[in-house]
This record gives sequence, C-alpha cells and structure tokens, in this order.
Amino acid sequence: GLTNKYRIFASTLDKADVAVMRDLPGLAPENVFQFDFLNDPFDRLPAALREIVADPARRRRLVVYINPPYAEASNARTSSGTGKNRAGVSDSRVKERYKKELGRTANELFAQFFARIVRELDGAVLGMFSTLKILQGPNFRAFRSVFPARLSRLMLVPGDTFDNVSGQFPIGFQVWRTGCKQPFDEVAADVYDASGRLLGKKDVCANDKGGLIIDWLRQYFDKQGERIAYWRYLGNDFENQDGVFVTLDPTANDIKKVNGSWATRKNVVPYCVYFAVRKCIPHRWFLNQDQFLFPSDTWQTDYGFQADCLVYTLFHDKNRVSHTHTNHWIPFTENEVQPRGSFQSHFMSELLRRPVETLLPATAQPDLFSLAGEAGEAASAPSIQRPGRGRVLDAMSQEARAVFEAGRALWAYYHAQPGADPDAALYDIRLHFQGTKTLPSGKTQMNPDSPDATYTQLLQTLREAQKALAAQIAPKVYQYGFLKK
Repeated sequence: GLTNKYRIFASTLDKADVAVMRDLPGLAPENVFQFDFLNDPFDRLPAALREIVADPARRRRLVVYINPPYAEASNARTSSGTGKNRAGVSDSRVKERYKKELGRTANELFAQFFARIVRELDGAVLGMFSTLKILQGPNFRAFRSVFPARLSRLMLVPGDTFDNVSGQFPIGFQVWRTGCKQPFDEVAADVYDASGRLLGKKDVCANDKGGLIIDWLRQYFDKQGERIAYWRYLGNDFENQDGVFVTLDPTANDIKKVNGSWATRKNVVPYCVYFAVRKCIPHRWFLNQDQFLFPSDTWQTDYGFQADCLVYTLFHDKNRVSHTHTNHWIPFTENEVQPRGSFQSHFMSELLRRPVETLLPATAQPDLFSLAGEAGEAASAPSIQRPGRGRVLDAMSQEARAVFEAGRALWAYYHAQPGADPDAALYDIRLHFQGTKTLPSGKTQMNPDSPDATYTQLLQTLREAQKALAAQIAPKVYQYGFLKK
C-alpha cells in the first residue's frame, strides 16, 4: 500500500540484501541502505531521512515498520537450568545504553529495537512484528512501565507462518504511537489463521496489577507435612504447560532450580486445583503467552469444582506417581478393584469419602487429613464441620463420576492380571500394558499403545471421560479468575 517510493526508506543489516532491494521497482535506490539498527548512529542515515529524524514535527509523520529478529540469549533449556545463555547473541550498543531500563529484557533483541525507537524516534508510529512477551510476559512488567507508548492496534497470526519460525505461538503485528505516555494494559486483537481467515477477537492483557497463579499456590506451601507427591511447575503461561506434572521422583535440577514443590496430606486439594487449571484447557497457538493468575476467593466454596479438580488430577496421564515409593494415590478400596493384597496407603480413597468441607487446609484447625479408622473406611468427621454437605464423592459432577468409574474399570482389569502389584499407580498400570522402548539416545520411553485390546479400550474410555471433565472445569477457570478471557 506504500506507493510513493521517494518517501520510502529501506535498510537491512546484510549487504547482499541491500543489493537485492535496490533492484526492486517499488523502491528508490538512493533510499536503500545498509544499517545496523542496534549499533550504528543515526548520522549514518541517508540525508533525507536524517532530516526527518532530527525534526520533531516531521518525526510525528514517520512510520517505522520492522520485523526484528526474535533471537535471545536465553532459551527453554536456560530457563529449566539444563543449558547456558548463548554468549554474544544480545550484545549491542543499544543494550549498553539502555540496560538499566531494559533490565531482564535486555537479552531480547526485539526489545532493544523497541527501546531505541521509543527513546530516540519519539513521536513516530511504530509498526512491529514480535511475539507477545512485550505485552504479557511477567519479565516485561518493568519494561512496560519504563517504555510507555500507546498500542493502537494488534493483529495476531501463527508464528509458524513466518519463514524459519517453528512452534505454536502467536506473532503480533503491533501499531504503537510513541510519545504517548500510556503503559499497555489491554487490547482487543484481531486473530487470523494461517490462511488469512479472521477467526475473531481476543483480549490480550498485561495483568501487571495482580499476582500470578504461582503466587496463589505459594500460600498453600507446607514444609512440615508428610509428602505425597512433587508438583512440577514451570512458568505461569500456556507456553510452559507441558512442564507441569506430578511425580514422586523430581530431578536434582528441579530441586535445585525450585521448579516445583511437595504436596502433603494437608494441601493436596489446592495443588490438584492448580494442576487441573493448568491442564484442562488445551494449548492453542494464540493462547501461548496467556498468564495464569491469582484467582478470586470464590472457588473456595465451590466443592464440586474442588472435587472435579481432584479427580481430574488423579486420572491424568501427567500424573506420574509410581509405586516405587509409597503410593498415596489409589482412589479405590480393595473391595472395589480386588487386588491380590491390601494397599499400603488408603489416604486417597478415604479423602474421597470425607465431608467436602475438609478439602481445604485451614490455619488454627486440627489436621483434617490425619485419618483414623480401619483401612478402606472413611474416618469420622472433625467436630468443626457443618452437616449436610455430603462426601467428596457426592460433590463430583457427572463428568467426574464418569472418569472415576472408567478408572475403576481399568484398575480392576489390571488387578485381574497375573503378578499385578496391589500398590500400582495409574502410571504403573500403563507401563505394565504398554511396555517400553529404547531410544537412539539410550533412554527408555513408554510405548504409545498396547497389544491388549481390552486395556486399550478401557484407557480410551478413561481419556474420553477426562476430556469431558476438562470441558466441565474449563469455564470455571475463567469464572474464578485463574485466566482472563
């Protein structure tokens, strides 16, 4: 749409690309030049452009249109503690000049481009392709306050529609009015698919005024209680969704980097709420940078929601609890699944049969999860409970009940096999029927399927029920403020 080639200036870092651009009919050769935007001074600009940049009135009519590189010094392996920063990737004069203001975002090259334009081309309009970190990333909170500019429009497209870009995340074309001291808060973005078809609108929010879901979970940390599983978490967004799982064998690196924490008898339900909230909504490219948030308190009295989250976590594939340690995650009694011996722990089956008021930990109250009674029987209710609410099992939605019954059928089928371990967890049951394979790297991996047709059908039924339960939980994730629409 730019038709006056004498008012168009084009530059790039690569000399070979400059030669190609000078042959394009839509550009005036004298307006095409080689320029290192993160290192070169503006006195190296063509004279006509230099005059515009130096004149505040003319600069307000200047449109800067960029597709900066997305390279950064850190990556996913750096964040998880299994790699190191890539030396030299983000070094530049712009970084040195604005490193105090850029803070942790100094390693992002597109943030350096943004900083120079806002500071040194004040008043210009900026049209920029970039990821949404600048709008939503927690590490960019200080950046958004230091480099205020008004975001006028935003369009989102899948990242992998760009050359040499992979991954399921959005790239936004952002139109900024610099010189307007208005820190970004929220905007309605137009969302397009890979074919250029408009999918609709999506609110993109900075969420700088509230806490994140990890801040919410920290209030339930319990360092003294009996450990029953390790919750692995990484980040607060959909991009890190796959890094959330439950295990009894955290890696030394997870412990060192504090990528998780231990759930105990007292806090297991809030941890299951965290897990279900992070997992029940499938990752889609345009959700990639959406942050999970500190919710309102209204979820605390929704016992059905809590029961559903507990069941969802119990039967999820990312629940990797194994009987190599004491397994507190068997949701059934011996009479329900007929194992060849008694279970070592009845914690979970008893929890499911407790009154729903005991699900959440409370300060200055007795240990509501110190269960008494015979194995497989529900303990008597503490005196502080209000009558008439029913058991956790009774609070489940129909979708959660379907998951529970599908899981019971799978457990019963496993325990009918010769040599079945009474204390097997869901992970152990899957491992029994699916077996493992050795990868070229030498690591072992569970096979994706099993030759046992009955098991395969039972597992498929369980997974389909899990999908329905996820759909039941998902609206409440937004209702209670764990996510913004």
